[in-house]
Amino acid sequence: MKKRKSQSRSSQLGAKQTNADASDLDLKSSFEIAHIINAEDAKVAAAVKTALPQIGKAIDLIADAIAQGGRLIYVGAGTSGRIAALDAAECPPTFNVAPETVQFVMAGGPKALATAVEANEDSRRLGEREITKRKLQKHDVVVGIAASGRTPFTVAALEYARRRGAKTIAVTCKRNSPLEKAADLAIVAELSRQPGSCSAGHAGCERKPSRGGKSAETSQRACEAGNCPSCFQETLVILVVFN
Repeated sequence: MKKRKSQSRSSQLGAKQTNADASDLDLKSSFEIAHIINAEDAKVAAAVKTALPQIGKAIDLIADAIAQGGRLIYVGAGTSGRIAALDAAECPPTFNVAPETVQFVMAGGPKALATAVEANEDSRRLGEREITKRKLQKHDVVVGIAASGRTPFTVAALEYARRRGAKTIAVTCKRNSPLEKAADLAIVAELSRQPGSCSAGHAGCERKPSRGGKSAETSQRACEAGNCPSCFQETLVILVVFN
């Protein structure tokens, strides 16, 4: 039942165009799959390039906030949250800032860095509760990260931060998403074509056996395990934005 609700939410976003080159992906050889993914990954830098003006504004916003004693606080769930946590951990040794200057809020808490805690990312209440603990000030900047742009935990945290007077930034791969609308500034690196499909709202996600004999449930588990080409490509976009 939970999976069907997730699919329903995804369908409301508007499906992206399926990449014909990746049809029958499960029937292709490992080399063919790697070649398709590599060809699509080459488009990531171009997608990020379109968002460079917003990235520049975000850099200035964050730098000004830190100069005034504010903090940079990342919020995310799943892979997006783990990337945010990695960046927060790297900032003190790389830029010689105090650990409390760059923080992260992860759906499911620190244990979710190593273990999936899926239920937490669907809770708006938990998102607001966790960001409340940071006692936000007007000079703080809260950055919400979600490739789908619709993770309830992250959206709720960003909305709360904005109400409290903190500056808010969204990092996403989906235009006109709830996360973008919740932020003062949005970095949107949109990918129009995907090399595959999955249960995370990517194009062509259907609950039926594939021609290669794999069930829809197996395909969805592959996506959740990080093996979906579409999810992998969007993860690369988030990584490139942070680099």
